[in-house]
Amino acid sequence: MLAHHARQFFAGLGLGSIALAIFWGCSVIAQLMELHQQHSGYLILLVGLLVSGFTFLIQILLGIGLLTPREHRYTAYGILAMSLISAVVAQQGCVLISQIGRQ
Repeated sequence: MLAHHARQFFAGLGLGSIALAIFWGCSVIAQLMELHQQHSGYLILLVGLLVSGFTFLIQILLGIGLLTPREHRYTAYGILAMSLISAVVAQQGCVLISQIGRQ
């Protein structure tokens, strides 16, 4: 039973990291566009911010909704834990990406 709950929790962590992956991916693409001076990366950064923000809200609502049924509760714990962690990780990732772009 414990292994089943652990699998559900890690599946929730994976689902909870989708918004973070979208945000980081768009940030890296925008930074690369700025470095190579082909195009302005602001549009893709804005689209990435909007899409990842919308995905983040869906994750929060899905995590809260999954708390009710007992069979999906550990998945909800994983989603909500990763949603809380994502805010800190995204901020630190932005700092790192902006420092790399200045060098």
